[in-house]
Amino acid sequence: MSSHDVAECARSNAALQAAEALYRLMFEENTAVQIVADLETGMLVDANPAAIAFYGYSREVMLRMNSRELSGLSSAERLARLEGVRTVNHHTFEQRHTLATGEVRDVEVHLSVSRGDRGLIYTIVHDITERKRANARLVYQALHDGLTGLPNRGHLHTRLQEAVSAESPGGQAAALLLIDLDRFKEVNDTFGHHVGDLLLQEVALRLQGAVRAEDTVARLGGDEFAVLLPGTDSTGAATLAEALVRVMQAPLVLAGQVIGVAASIGIAAAPEHADNADALLHCADVAMYRAKRSGEAVAVYRATDDRYRPDRPVLLRRTG
Repeated sequence: MSSHDVAECARSNAALQAAEALYRLMFEENTAVQIVADLETGMLVDANPAAIAFYGYSREVMLRMNSRELSGLSSAERLARLEGVRTVNHHTFEQRHTLATGEVRDVEVHLSVSRGDRGLIYTIVHDITERKRANARLVYQALHDGLTGLPNRGHLHTRLQEAVSAESPGGQAAALLLIDLDRFKEVNDTFGHHVGDLLLQEVALRLQGAVRAEDTVARLGGDEFAVLLPGTDSTGAATLAEALVRVMQAPLVLAGQVIGVAASIGIAAAPEHADNADALLHCADVAMYRAKRSGEAVAVYRATDDRYRPDRPVLLRRTG
């Protein structure tokens, strides 16, 4: 070997050592969780201090583990996941990883593959648990009433459409109860809005306690509530509505005040009265106002009461 070849080999070795030193520095000092595993077996071959701190295992224990022990994947599931990695050499997805304490964290996993003498898979893990919890809270807040915790109007509309949809399992047969508290404004004016809020919360609890697990109780706003009864016709809904009236009539003691609760309930059923969410809400609203006007407490939708039903003749008059 010539002196030139020797010098070139020395420079190559020095460059390789420098690159390895830089890699080790970046690997060890990086605050991101990094793991290296054997591509074929999944056995861990390296873990940086951030990984050891995050998972809570000692380095010795981690290097005796298989990546499946962290992710909970079976061998078949891991192999299926790796098929995508083998194709493009990198892959990003979300998983749930178990820590040494048994705590489960939501993580975003970034995989990349080295195809050198030994196939290795490099994993960078980001803990996204708090981000997912924050997103879940936002979704919950968007679908639920802030005062009572019940589903809101938008959430009820979705469930109502699912209940009457022919494509949904057991869909189409459903009843809707629209409930309006009587003289609620008097409660607010006499005792204050704080007591009014307590009353709404107690009504929500009473309604939830009086229906089945598969039913949906919602607050539509103000003093208006709704109950969705999947698989129920107008007769069954009327029986429940009468029971709800009795449940709500039991006196309440709120902030030292004894308060009676009365309500007007309108009932509409699918497919008897309507076949979609908007129409069913409209029909239940018509029935509720009839109950309120008549003082009957409970009323089932009648087309003759509906001034705006599609088949009612409309008299148009030109002006100007």
